[in-house]
Amino acid sequence: MAKTVTAYADAGYVIPDPYCIYVAFVPLSETEKFIKVGMSLAPLERLYAIHCSCPLPVEKALWTCVGSKEQARAIEIGIQERLRRFRTRGEWFLINVATPDDLATFEAACHAGVKVVTNKLMKWREASAAHIIEIGSERAWGSRRRKTKKRKNTQHQKKPHNIFEVAAK
Repeated sequence: MAKTVTAYADAGYVIPDPYCIYVAFVPLSETEKFIKVGMSLAPLERLYAIHCSCPLPVEKALWTCVGSKEQARAIEIGIQERLRRFRTRGEWFLINVATPDDLATFEAACHAGVKVVTNKLMKWREASAAHIIEIGSERAWGSRRRKTKKRKNTQHQKKPHNIFEVAAK
């Protein structure tokens, strides 16, 4: 967890509460967007994972720190329950952003979900697609720069080149 807090601090974020709620927006068309609601200790890394695994790119995302794992889970469930009529599958919802009622329902669900559990007003932090990719790429490439251990000087046996040599031994 210390690495995650350090990474966010390096990116200019202050995380007083470790667990976060995030919302990822994936455009299906100009008016319809898939929305994923979830929780994570490392929301930008989670959003990068969603961006990489989803067949459509994440357009933008919102996230906010909410407190303990139990609080985050309660908020996540509360938001998802309020958005159940938009549910497509799992934690994914389809909202028509051209419809004011749909947008109002989404915003009210998010604010109510946080307010009921924490008794605080929610303040979203926004991450663009470029920012999500930048953070995720830095973390992914950084983990690949590990130093490799030097091998001891041992004799290696010649490995057979085909299955017939293996059968002959």
